[in-house]
Amino acid sequence: MWRWDQGRLSYFEFDNVRKMAKAATEMDLKQASQGQINEATELPFYPANNPSYKPWRNYSRIFKLMRLVSEQGTGAIASPVAEVLAADGAVTSDEFIHYIACSHTDPSPALDPSEWQNAKELRWPLLFSIKYLLAVRAIDPDRVCEINEIMAAYGSCNLTGDEGQDAFAELISSSTRINLSSQPTAAVRQGRESLKFLSQLSYLMMPDRSKIALQLAKQIAKLF
Repeated sequence: MWRWDQGRLSYFEFDNVRKMAKAATEMDLKQASQGQINEATELPFYPANNPSYKPWRNYSRIFKLMRLVSEQGTGAIASPVAEVLAADGAVTSDEFIHYIACSHTDPSPALDPSEWQNAKELRWPLLFSIKYLLAVRAIDPDRVCEINEIMAAYGSCNLTGDEGQDAFAELISSSTRINLSSQPTAAVRQGRESLKFLSQLSYLMMPDRSKIALQLAKQIAKLF
């Protein structure tokens, strides 16, 4: 199962990502104190009121997953992504989330630096999820997917996420599935968190905490 950063979903909301991006352009997030980041973003960055405990220790995965910083030695500098996000009106939430979906890999250099290699075959789990949902919508427009179904489908196949819709249609028509109970609990939870992040796309909806679906007509879904 692919990895994410679990338990901090509010920090992945687009408006809050933009606040962190602006902070990244104004200070070194690796060296910044809780008070400094809190003042700049109005986000708590726990534990509060502990000057010896820098937020980087617990929140660096968020900064890296959102492509906000480049770590250099003892410091971190703002990325070009952070510069764009910090500029009002320069990018929409859909554009940014699509960018993350198309660039988030399994394994991820932000989460698995020892396993990530540029030459290694990579998978794109969030891009896989979007294409899976598009294929489901094109095949059965009344069907709403369980989040667990998407993760099970990902775990049961070798698709990277770069394939066309025919490959996803074949996957969906197959009865092959895996039992999520065989996956580490933490990994399942992290996958769910990443799909909740993805659900901020304007054409996605979550009717409840366990389901996700497209708000696109069947005819439009077939075009992708």
